[in-house]
Amino acid sequence: MLDGMKAKARLLLGLLDGEIARGGPLYVNVDATHRCNLRCSYCRWHSPLLKETLLDRTARKDIAPAIFDGLCADLAALGTQKVQFVGAGEPMLHPAFFDLVRSTKRHGLQMVVCTNGTRLARDGARKLVDSGIDLLRISLADPTADAYAARHPYLGRSAFDDLVQGVTELSQERNARGSRTPVLELSVPIDRDNMSQLDDMVKLARATGIDRIHFSVVFDFNQKELTSFMLDDGEVCRAREHLRQVRPVIEASGLRHNIDDVLLRYQTQRKVLAKVPCYSAWFYSMVDTDGRVRVCQRTKVVMGDLGRESFREIWNGPAYRGFRGANRGGNADLGPDYDCDFCPHLVNNHRVHTRFRWLAFMPSGVSWLRRVRS
Repeated sequence: MLDGMKAKARLLLGLLDGEIARGGPLYVNVDATHRCNLRCSYCRWHSPLLKETLLDRTARKDIAPAIFDGLCADLAALGTQKVQFVGAGEPMLHPAFFDLVRSTKRHGLQMVVCTNGTRLARDGARKLVDSGIDLLRISLADPTADAYAARHPYLGRSAFDDLVQGVTELSQERNARGSRTPVLELSVPIDRDNMSQLDDMVKLARATGIDRIHFSVVFDFNQKELTSFMLDDGEVCRAREHLRQVRPVIEASGLRHNIDDVLLRYQTQRKVLAKVPCYSAWFYSMVDTDGRVRVCQRTKVVMGDLGRESFREIWNGPAYRGFRGANRGGNADLGPDYDCDFCPHLVNNHRVHTRFRWLAFMPSGVSWLRRVRS
Protein backbone atom coordinates (compact mmCIF):
# COMPACT_ATOMS: atom_id res chain seq x y z
CA MET A 1 0.00 0.00 0.00
CA LEU A 2 2.82 2.41 0.91
CA ASP A 3 4.61 1.77 -2.38
CA GLY A 4 1.35 2.45 -4.21
CA MET A 5 0.89 5.73 -2.34
CA LYS A 6 4.44 6.78 -3.18
CA ALA A 7 3.87 5.99 -6.86
CA LYS A 8 0.69 8.05 -6.91
CA ALA A 9 2.43 10.94 -5.14
CA ARG A 10 5.19 10.89 -7.77
CA LEU A 11 2.54 10.92 -10.48
CA LEU A 12 0.97 14.09 -9.07
CA LEU A 13 4.39 15.73 -8.64
CA GLY A 14 5.10 15.14 -12.31
CA LEU A 15 1.76 16.66 -13.27
CA LEU A 16 2.44 19.74 -11.20
CA ASP A 17 5.94 20.18 -12.57
CA GLY A 18 5.03 19.84 -16.24
CA GLU A 19 6.44 17.38 -18.77
CA ILE A 20 8.75 15.07 -16.78
CA ALA A 21 7.34 12.03 -15.00
CA ARG A 22 8.80 11.67 -11.47
CA GLY A 23 8.35 7.91 -11.46
CA GLY A 24 7.65 5.13 -13.91
CA PRO A 25 4.21 4.20 -15.20
CA LEU A 26 2.03 2.48 -12.62
CA TYR A 27 1.39 -0.29 -15.13
CA VAL A 28 2.35 -1.24 -18.68
CA ASN A 29 0.36 -3.22 -21.22
CA VAL A 30 2.44 -5.51 -23.41
CA ASP A 31 1.09 -6.93 -26.66
CA ALA A 32 2.99 -10.19 -26.29
CA THR A 33 1.79 -11.91 -29.46
CA HIS A 34 -0.53 -11.58 -32.44
CA ARG A 35 -1.29 -15.30 -32.46
CA CYS A 36 -4.86 -16.21 -31.57
CA ASN A 37 -6.84 -19.46 -31.71
CA LEU A 38 -10.25 -17.75 -31.61
CA ARG A 39 -12.06 -15.57 -34.13
CA CYS A 40 -14.48 -13.66 -31.92
CA SER A 41 -17.01 -11.87 -34.08
CA TYR A 42 -16.64 -8.52 -32.28
CA CYS A 43 -12.82 -8.56 -32.23
CA ARG A 44 -11.13 -5.60 -33.94
CA TRP A 45 -8.14 -7.78 -34.87
CA HIS A 46 -9.40 -11.27 -35.72
CA SER A 47 -13.12 -10.98 -36.48
CA PRO A 48 -14.01 -12.93 -39.65
CA LEU A 49 -16.46 -10.12 -40.48
CA LEU A 50 -13.74 -7.56 -41.09
CA LYS A 51 -12.64 -6.65 -44.61
CA GLU A 52 -9.68 -4.78 -43.12
CA THR A 53 -8.37 -5.65 -39.66
CA LEU A 54 -6.62 -3.27 -37.28
CA LEU A 55 -3.85 -5.86 -36.94
CA ASP A 56 -0.47 -4.66 -38.20
CA ARG A 57 0.53 -7.37 -40.69
CA THR A 58 4.10 -6.04 -40.88
CA ALA A 59 4.74 -6.42 -37.14
CA ARG A 60 6.49 -9.32 -35.45
CA LYS A 61 4.15 -12.08 -34.32
CA ASP A 62 5.79 -12.32 -30.89
CA ILE A 63 7.70 -9.89 -28.72
CA ALA A 64 11.36 -10.89 -28.39
CA PRO A 65 12.18 -12.30 -24.92
CA ALA A 66 15.42 -10.28 -24.72
CA ILE A 67 13.58 -7.01 -25.42
CA PHE A 68 10.92 -7.93 -22.89
CA ASP A 69 13.47 -8.77 -20.19
CA GLY A 70 15.21 -5.42 -20.74
CA LEU A 71 11.84 -3.69 -20.47
CA CYS A 72 11.15 -5.42 -17.15
CA ALA A 73 14.54 -4.35 -15.78
CA ASP A 74 13.85 -0.73 -16.68
CA LEU A 75 10.33 -0.82 -15.25
CA ALA A 76 11.59 -2.23 -11.96
CA ALA A 77 14.22 0.54 -11.74
CA LEU A 78 11.52 3.16 -12.38
CA GLY A 79 9.25 1.80 -9.65
CA THR A 80 6.54 0.40 -11.93
CA GLN A 81 4.20 -2.01 -10.16
CA LYS A 82 2.61 -4.14 -12.83
CA VAL A 83 2.91 -5.60 -16.34
CA GLN A 84 -0.20 -6.78 -18.17
CA PHE A 85 -0.27 -9.10 -21.17
CA VAL A 86 -3.16 -7.74 -23.18
CA GLY A 87 -3.33 -6.97 -26.88
CA ALA A 88 -4.08 -8.39 -30.28
CA GLY A 89 -3.50 -12.07 -29.50
CA GLU A 90 -3.71 -14.85 -26.92
CA PRO A 91 -0.58 -14.37 -24.74
CA MET A 92 -0.40 -18.03 -23.73
CA LEU A 93 0.32 -18.85 -27.39
CA HIS A 94 3.64 -16.99 -27.26
CA PRO A 95 6.29 -19.72 -27.77
CA ALA A 96 8.19 -18.47 -24.70
CA PHE A 97 5.18 -17.50 -22.58
CA PHE A 98 6.45 -18.93 -19.28
CA ASP A 99 9.90 -17.42 -19.89
CA LEU A 100 8.26 -14.00 -20.19
CA VAL A 101 6.38 -14.58 -16.94
CA ARG A 102 9.64 -15.54 -15.24
CA SER A 103 11.20 -12.27 -16.43
CA THR A 104 8.52 -10.21 -14.71
CA LYS A 105 8.83 -12.14 -11.46
CA ARG A 106 12.63 -12.06 -11.49
CA HIS A 107 12.45 -8.25 -11.61
CA GLY A 108 9.84 -8.07 -8.85
CA LEU A 109 6.89 -6.99 -11.00
CA GLN A 110 3.27 -8.05 -10.70
CA MET A 111 2.07 -10.11 -13.66
CA VAL A 112 -1.44 -9.87 -15.10
CA VAL A 113 -2.40 -12.15 -18.00
CA CYS A 114 -5.53 -11.56 -20.06
CA THR A 115 -6.46 -14.86 -21.72
CA ASN A 116 -9.34 -16.48 -23.58
CA GLY A 117 -8.93 -19.47 -21.28
CA THR A 118 -8.60 -22.10 -23.98
CA ARG A 119 -5.06 -23.09 -22.91
CA LEU A 120 -5.66 -23.45 -19.18
CA ALA A 121 -6.36 -27.20 -19.18
CA ARG A 122 -3.52 -27.90 -21.63
CA ASP A 123 -0.83 -25.93 -19.76
CA GLY A 124 -1.86 -27.42 -16.45
CA ALA A 125 -3.01 -25.97 -13.15
CA ARG A 126 0.18 -26.83 -11.27
CA LYS A 127 2.42 -25.09 -13.80
CA LEU A 128 0.24 -21.97 -13.78
CA VAL A 129 0.25 -21.74 -9.98
CA ASP A 130 4.02 -22.32 -9.93
CA SER A 131 4.55 -19.53 -12.50
CA GLY A 132 3.80 -16.74 -10.03
CA ILE A 133 1.20 -15.04 -12.22
CA ASP A 134 -0.58 -12.60 -9.91
CA LEU A 135 -3.87 -12.24 -11.76
CA LEU A 136 -5.36 -14.30 -14.57
CA ARG A 137 -8.16 -12.47 -16.37
CA ILE A 138 -10.26 -14.95 -18.36
CA SER A 139 -12.31 -13.35 -21.12
CA LEU A 140 -15.63 -15.11 -21.68
CA ALA A 141 -18.83 -13.67 -23.11
CA ASP A 142 -21.11 -16.70 -22.82
CA PRO A 143 -22.43 -18.54 -19.75
CA THR A 144 -23.47 -21.81 -21.47
CA ALA A 145 -22.03 -24.35 -23.89
CA ASP A 146 -24.78 -23.64 -26.43
CA ALA A 147 -24.15 -19.90 -26.43
CA TYR A 148 -20.38 -20.42 -26.64
CA ALA A 149 -20.77 -22.84 -29.55
CA ALA A 150 -23.03 -20.38 -31.38
CA ARG A 151 -20.39 -17.65 -31.05
CA HIS A 152 -17.54 -20.03 -31.99
CA PRO A 153 -19.04 -22.49 -34.52
CA TYR A 154 -15.55 -23.52 -35.72
CA LEU A 155 -14.77 -25.08 -32.32
CA GLY A 156 -15.84 -28.50 -31.15
CA ARG A 157 -18.83 -28.85 -28.84
CA SER A 158 -16.53 -29.75 -25.96
CA ALA A 159 -14.60 -26.44 -26.09
CA PHE A 160 -16.74 -24.70 -23.47
CA ASP A 161 -16.59 -27.67 -21.09
CA ASP A 162 -12.80 -27.83 -21.49
CA LEU A 163 -12.51 -24.13 -20.68
CA VAL A 164 -14.70 -24.44 -17.58
CA GLN A 165 -12.75 -27.51 -16.46
CA GLY A 166 -9.47 -25.65 -16.87
CA VAL A 167 -10.65 -22.74 -14.71
CA THR A 168 -12.09 -25.05 -12.06
CA GLU A 169 -8.95 -27.20 -11.83
CA LEU A 170 -6.78 -24.11 -11.57
CA SER A 171 -8.90 -22.73 -8.73
CA GLN A 172 -8.84 -26.07 -6.92
CA GLU A 173 -5.07 -26.49 -7.32
CA ARG A 174 -4.41 -22.98 -6.05
CA ASN A 175 -6.68 -23.45 -3.03
CA ALA A 176 -5.33 -26.89 -2.20
CA ARG A 177 -1.81 -25.46 -2.01
CA GLY A 178 -2.87 -22.49 0.08
CA SER A 179 -1.68 -20.06 -2.58
CA ARG A 180 -3.16 -16.61 -3.03
CA THR A 181 -2.22 -16.48 -6.69
CA PRO A 182 -3.21 -16.40 -9.37
CA VAL A 183 -6.28 -14.36 -8.51
CA LEU A 184 -8.92 -15.48 -11.02
CA GLU A 185 -11.03 -12.85 -12.72
CA LEU A 186 -13.85 -13.46 -15.18
CA SER A 187 -13.81 -10.71 -17.83
CA VAL A 188 -17.23 -10.28 -19.46
CA PRO A 189 -17.46 -8.14 -22.63
CA ILE A 190 -21.07 -6.91 -22.76
CA ASP A 191 -22.90 -7.01 -26.08
CA ARG A 192 -26.53 -7.45 -27.05
CA ASP A 193 -26.21 -11.25 -27.03
CA ASN A 194 -25.29 -11.50 -23.35
CA MET A 195 -26.52 -8.26 -21.75
CA SER A 196 -29.52 -10.05 -20.21
CA GLN A 197 -27.46 -13.05 -19.01
CA LEU A 198 -25.20 -11.32 -16.52
CA ASP A 199 -26.71 -13.23 -13.59
CA ASP A 200 -25.81 -16.48 -15.38
CA MET A 201 -22.22 -15.24 -15.70
CA VAL A 202 -22.18 -14.71 -11.94
CA LYS A 203 -23.42 -18.27 -11.38
CA LEU A 204 -20.66 -19.57 -13.66
CA ALA A 205 -18.06 -17.55 -11.75
CA ARG A 206 -19.20 -19.00 -8.44
CA ALA A 207 -19.25 -22.56 -9.79
CA THR A 208 -15.69 -22.39 -11.14
CA GLY A 209 -14.02 -20.69 -8.16
CA ILE A 210 -13.58 -17.26 -9.76
CA ASP A 211 -12.59 -14.45 -7.35
CA ARG A 212 -13.86 -11.39 -9.19
CA ILE A 213 -15.81 -10.24 -12.22
CA HIS A 214 -14.69 -7.54 -14.63
CA PHE A 215 -17.22 -6.15 -17.11
CA SER A 216 -16.16 -4.34 -20.28
CA VAL A 217 -17.88 -2.42 -23.06
CA VAL A 218 -18.07 -3.87 -26.58
CA PHE A 219 -17.94 -1.21 -29.29
CA ASP A 220 -17.06 -0.96 -32.95
CA PHE A 221 -13.67 0.88 -33.02
CA ASN A 222 -15.22 2.82 -35.94
CA GLN A 223 -15.30 -0.39 -38.00
CA LYS A 224 -18.69 -0.62 -39.70
CA GLU A 225 -18.66 -4.43 -39.69
CA LEU A 226 -18.69 -4.41 -35.89
CA THR A 227 -21.39 -1.78 -35.35
CA SER A 228 -24.11 -4.41 -34.90
CA PHE A 229 -22.45 -5.62 -31.68
CA MET A 230 -22.76 -2.24 -29.98
CA LEU A 231 -25.69 -1.50 -27.72
CA ASP A 232 -28.03 1.27 -28.84
CA ASP A 233 -29.17 3.91 -26.35
CA GLY A 234 -32.13 1.86 -25.16
CA GLU A 235 -29.99 -1.25 -24.72
CA VAL A 236 -27.38 0.75 -22.80
CA CYS A 237 -30.10 1.78 -20.35
CA ARG A 238 -31.18 -1.83 -19.95
CA ALA A 239 -27.59 -3.05 -19.57
CA ARG A 240 -26.97 -0.47 -16.86
CA GLU A 241 -30.09 -1.64 -15.08
CA HIS A 242 -28.99 -5.28 -15.35
CA LEU A 243 -25.63 -4.31 -13.81
CA ARG A 244 -27.35 -2.56 -10.92
CA GLN A 245 -29.58 -5.59 -10.36
CA VAL A 246 -26.72 -8.07 -10.41
CA ARG A 247 -24.51 -6.01 -8.08
CA PRO A 248 -26.06 -7.30 -4.79
CA VAL A 249 -25.90 -10.87 -6.09
CA ILE A 250 -22.18 -10.48 -6.84
CA GLU A 251 -21.44 -8.85 -3.51
CA ALA A 252 -23.46 -11.45 -1.58
CA SER A 253 -21.27 -14.09 -3.28
CA GLY A 254 -18.14 -12.41 -1.93
CA LEU A 255 -16.87 -11.55 -5.41
CA ARG A 256 -15.20 -8.27 -6.29
CA HIS A 257 -16.41 -6.33 -9.34
CA ASN A 258 -15.97 -3.14 -11.39
CA ILE A 259 -19.63 -2.22 -11.92
CA ASP A 260 -19.14 1.44 -10.97
CA ASP A 261 -16.34 1.72 -13.52
CA VAL A 262 -18.32 0.24 -16.40
CA LEU A 263 -21.36 2.39 -15.52
CA LEU A 264 -19.10 5.44 -15.84
CA ARG A 265 -17.92 4.27 -19.26
CA TYR A 266 -21.52 3.79 -20.44
CA GLN A 267 -22.42 7.21 -19.09
CA THR A 268 -19.50 8.95 -20.82
CA GLN A 269 -19.55 6.88 -24.05
CA ARG A 270 -17.68 8.27 -27.04
CA LYS A 271 -16.92 11.88 -26.16
CA VAL A 272 -14.48 11.06 -23.39
CA LEU A 273 -12.04 13.95 -23.79
CA ALA A 274 -14.81 16.53 -23.69
CA LYS A 275 -15.38 15.51 -20.06
CA VAL A 276 -12.10 14.10 -18.74
CA PRO A 277 -8.59 15.08 -19.92
CA CYS A 278 -6.00 12.45 -20.84
CA TYR A 279 -3.38 11.83 -18.15
CA SER A 280 -2.35 8.40 -19.45
CA ALA A 281 1.18 9.50 -20.33
CA TRP A 282 1.96 9.89 -16.62
CA PHE A 283 0.64 6.56 -15.33
CA TYR A 284 0.58 4.10 -18.25
CA SER A 285 2.41 2.90 -21.34
CA MET A 286 1.90 0.31 -24.05
CA VAL A 287 4.52 -1.85 -25.80
CA ASP A 288 3.77 -3.76 -29.00
CA THR A 289 5.27 -6.97 -30.38
CA ASP A 290 7.99 -5.00 -32.19
CA GLY A 291 9.07 -3.31 -28.97
CA ARG A 292 7.60 0.02 -30.01
CA VAL A 293 6.30 2.17 -27.17
CA ARG A 294 3.05 4.11 -27.38
CA VAL A 295 1.03 6.38 -25.09
CA CYS A 296 -1.81 3.87 -25.38
CA GLN A 297 -3.12 1.04 -27.52
CA ARG A 298 -5.53 3.35 -29.35
CA THR A 299 -2.89 5.16 -31.38
CA LYS A 300 -0.24 4.35 -33.98
CA VAL A 301 1.95 7.25 -32.82
CA VAL A 302 5.24 5.80 -31.55
CA MET A 303 7.07 7.33 -28.58
CA GLY A 304 10.19 5.21 -29.03
CA ASP A 305 11.66 1.83 -30.00
CA LEU A 306 13.07 -0.60 -27.40
CA GLY A 307 15.29 -2.06 -30.10
CA ARG A 308 17.19 1.24 -30.20
CA GLU A 309 16.86 2.79 -26.75
CA SER A 310 15.87 1.84 -23.24
CA PHE A 311 12.41 2.34 -21.80
CA ARG A 312 13.92 4.76 -19.26
CA GLU A 313 15.19 6.93 -22.12
CA ILE A 314 11.83 6.79 -23.90
CA TRP A 315 9.69 7.44 -20.82
CA ASN A 316 11.05 10.95 -20.34
CA GLY A 317 12.27 11.42 -23.89
CA PRO A 318 11.20 14.24 -26.24
CA ALA A 319 8.11 12.48 -27.64
CA TYR A 320 6.63 11.69 -24.23
CA ARG A 321 7.51 15.13 -22.87
CA GLY A 322 5.91 16.78 -25.86
CA PHE A 323 2.70 14.80 -25.42
CA ARG A 324 2.54 15.55 -21.69
CA GLY A 325 3.16 19.25 -22.18
CA ALA A 326 0.51 19.55 -24.87
CA ASN A 327 -2.17 17.70 -22.89
CA ARG A 328 -1.47 18.54 -19.28
CA GLY A 329 -4.29 21.08 -19.14
CA GLY A 330 -6.82 18.87 -20.90
CA ASN A 331 -7.69 18.56 -24.56
CA ALA A 332 -11.10 17.93 -26.11
CA ASP A 333 -9.50 16.51 -29.27
CA LEU A 334 -6.16 14.74 -29.56
CA GLY A 335 -6.62 14.55 -33.32
CA PRO A 336 -7.18 11.77 -35.86
CA ASP A 337 -4.14 9.78 -34.73
CA TYR A 338 -5.85 8.94 -31.43
CA ASP A 339 -9.08 6.98 -31.00
CA CYS A 340 -10.46 7.90 -27.57
CA ASP A 341 -14.01 6.54 -27.97
CA PHE A 342 -14.98 4.54 -24.88
CA CYS A 343 -11.44 5.10 -23.56
CA PRO A 344 -10.30 2.06 -21.52
CA HIS A 345 -8.37 4.45 -19.25
CA LEU A 346 -11.37 6.65 -18.54
CA VAL A 347 -11.71 5.49 -14.95
CA ASN A 348 -8.04 6.07 -14.08
CA ASN A 349 -8.04 9.40 -15.92
CA HIS A 350 -11.13 10.39 -13.95
CA ARG A 351 -9.47 9.46 -10.66
CA VAL A 352 -6.35 11.46 -11.48
CA HIS A 353 -8.43 14.43 -12.62
CA THR A 354 -10.47 14.60 -9.42
CA ARG A 355 -7.22 15.09 -7.48
CA PHE A 356 -5.07 17.08 -9.88
CA ARG A 357 -7.66 19.68 -10.87
CA TRP A 358 -7.58 21.09 -7.33
CA LEU A 359 -3.81 20.96 -6.90
CA ALA A 360 -3.23 22.54 -10.31
CA PHE A 361 -5.03 25.72 -9.31
CA MET A 362 -3.16 26.21 -6.03
CA PRO A 363 -1.27 29.53 -6.51
CA SER A 364 1.77 28.21 -4.66
CA GLY A 365 1.59 24.70 -6.10
CA VAL A 366 4.63 24.84 -8.37
CA SER A 367 6.79 26.88 -5.97
CA TRP A 368 5.92 24.44 -3.18
CA LEU A 369 6.92 21.57 -5.43
CA ARG A 370 10.27 23.18 -6.16
CA ARG A 371 10.96 23.63 -2.46
CA VAL A 372 10.18 19.94 -1.84
CA ARG A 373 12.50 18.84 -4.65
CA SER A 374 15.32 21.09 -3.46
